[in-house]
Amino acid sequence: MSDDTTPITDPMIGDQGTNPPIPPPPPPRPKTPNDDLMNRFMVHPLTSFDEMNFIDLLEHSLSLSTFEKKRVIDAIPTLSQFQVDELIKVFEDERVEFRKLMPTEGEIIK
Repeated sequence: MSDDTTPITDPMIGDQGTNPPIPPPPPPRPKTPNDDLMNRFMVHPLTSFDEMNFIDLLEHSLSLSTFEKKRVIDAIPTLSQFQVDELIKVFEDERVEFRKLMPTEGEIIK
């Protein structure tokens, strides 16, 4: 037998229809390997460079946004050797400059 005095709440309606149900948060997006990136990097007929070093420099660049990094990746097949060499130089110089700032501005940079 059931007790007819206990209110029944429908989880789809919420608490007696006054509060809408709160949906669960979406699951975190799984991390994907950089295999797709490597396939894009491997197609650069106009240039010759160490792809893994370039990926590391690009990945850890603090001055580029994620969108700008994607634009660099998309442009790899069309860049000249000079452009790639200059990008590598800029990324390496950026690392040196940020390392100089770490003792005084480390908390801000992180």
